[in-house]
Amino acid sequence: MKVARLPTKWCKSKQKSHFGVELVALSQKTNRKGIFPGMFYGQAKHSIDAKGRVILPSKYREDLGESFFVLRGFEKCLFVYTKEDYRELEAKIKALPISNDGGRIQRYIFNYTELVTTDKQGRFVIPPGLREFAGLNKDIIIAGASSRIEIWDVEEYEKYEKQTEDEPQKLSEILNIFGI
Repeated sequence: MKVARLPTKWCKSKQKSHFGVELVALSQKTNRKGIFPGMFYGQAKHSIDAKGRVILPSKYREDLGESFFVLRGFEKCLFVYTKEDYRELEAKIKALPISNDGGRIQRYIFNYTELVTTDKQGRFVIPPGLREFAGLNKDIIIAGASSRIEIWDVEEYEKYEKQTEDEPQKLSEILNIFGI
């Protein structure tokens, strides 16, 4: 019997059916709040202070830990990854060939990735280059995006939402193609 390699977030339990066939049930482990670790949902409005510090919403703190990675996103936002999820992303990107745009992708990701650490109040500093890239001034949106968190300037996020108002129908069609 072939078993696929599972992410460390998943646990496996085995049971026998009444026909004696081994069944493998997969379920995700949950954290104290009953939420799947490393899965980020919802959004919160926050502010950046004059030193570039942001308070990490409490609902994300436990899963992110005291240090995590912040990097440029693909729109005008920042991505935030746990150390574990960033290492998985890093391995996939490192495996890209340097030719055929792999080198460009590696530079885009690795040149603008920072490991940040929270203080006792749950604040962390967004490095100046990353703040500039995402146009983060004062008011920001911190939004869960499943395995990552995105940080947006409020005005930029509102502009993005306005541009994508008709996307639910398009997204529905794409999901249908994938059988979802």
